[in-house]
Amino acid sequence: MKNRLFLLSLLILVLVSCQKKEEVPLPDANTISVPRNNTALINKLTATWCAPCGSWGWLMNEELAVLTGDKAIMISIYNSPTSLFFSQASVDLAENFGPYQSWPTFFVNGQNKNVQISGGTSYTETKNTCVKTVNDFAELIPVANTGFETRFDDNEIIIVTKTVFFRTMDTNNEYYLAAYVVENNVMGEQKGKPGEVAHPNVLRASMTENTFGIPIDVEPDAGNEFTYTFTIPHDPGWTRENLYIITIIWRKTGDSYEFVNASRS
Repeated sequence: MKNRLFLLSLLILVLVSCQKKEEVPLPDANTISVPRNNTALINKLTATWCAPCGSWGWLMNEELAVLTGDKAIMISIYNSPTSLFFSQASVDLAENFGPYQSWPTFFVNGQNKNVQISGGTSYTETKNTCVKTVNDFAELIPVANTGFETRFDDNEIIIVTKTVFFRTMDTNNEYYLAAYVVENNVMGEQKGKPGEVAHPNVLRASMTENTFGIPIDVEPDAGNEFTYTFTIPHDPGWTRENLYIITIIWRKTGDSYEFVNASRS
């Protein structure tokens, strides 16, 4: 009797183990809603070996998050190879944004907003300039925006996107759609702060080989839509619960990319 029960239990275990995992279908892009608004992008150029990044730069980042709220998406970019959280995507963004004098530097929509005075950076003027730029951008009629849904599988991250143009733009311009993996509260050292601290909104990777994404393959006319699915392997060094995705629309001008709009999951 015991042998029969053992064999029955073993058979059930084998059958359960052999069952194919049910695939969750990807979202239908046609059902995705696209926000009809502008969301600014604030990038803090930072490094873990940089003392000012852990002092006034850290405080500035916290204040800007409160002052701009959902009008802006904030990302910390670590472009120094000797810094923790270094990424090639951070290097590409920093180079695209143009000249900067030092770390930390605050960019809004790809423009350096650090206000230089004798002896360094003016904290108050830099903060006020960043906030004004975000607020002014929020009042503009958006060119385009992207809505998307995210799925985390065991080994990869998948997002299904829908981009809509709200205004008809010059057809001589090329538009690109990019998606990025960002991780919040990444623990690590920071010069200027004791012990390990939680680093906010760390740019982990671009979801495409080109940091600035893929061409939007429709004419930039009001009402035109573009759908695309992005996939990236899930790095085991990332904490899944702290991950989120952002998308950015770029306008290519020559060899550089100008910020158009951003969206966050």
